[in-house]
Amino acid sequence: YTPLMEFAMLFRCRAAESDSCTAESYGVEFVGYSLFYTQNGAYRGNILGSNGYLEGVISKYVPPVVLQRTKVKLMEFLKENVCGRYEGYVGVDQFVCCGYTDAGTASSACANLYYNPVVEINLRLTMGLIARNIYDKFADIYDLKGNEGKKCFEICRDKKGEKMVYSYRIAD
Repeated sequence: YTPLMEFAMLFRCRAAESDSCTAESYGVEFVGYSLFYTQNGAYRGNILGSNGYLEGVISKYVPPVVLQRTKVKLMEFLKENVCGRYEGYVGVDQFVCCGYTDAGTASSACANLYYNPVVEINLRLTMGLIARNIYDKFADIYDLKGNEGKKCFEICRDKKGEKMVYSYRIAD
């Protein structure tokens, strides 16, 4: 598939503050959204914006009621299958893509959109979580609140001799 939009729902699995280690003592918190883009299948960067802004962009392709239902189902899944075995951040990659014709080619009008709510589940700190934290903690410093969707968090790759050097930037 060729995604029209790639995004993730971000969560945090944690144990309750008590000493009890029962399934009921574990919880899942919804942290927010990540709207990212790739190049040749490799992560390139994230659109910086509030959760409300990103949800609005995603809702142009996925109805808000479907996003909410997906979030609830993912939280139930994580609580039942992940919490108690893993404590930390989780990113669930998702995408929206065009449908294909009977001939196997992308439909030109893109009349049929498909939503894949679970492309992969990352049990780790993802680049989307880093971008989410940059927006949430540094929006004023980087003048992001008045520029939602206009600035991005990008990874830069440069080869210095035989060594690959990575850095990041906040770009327009």
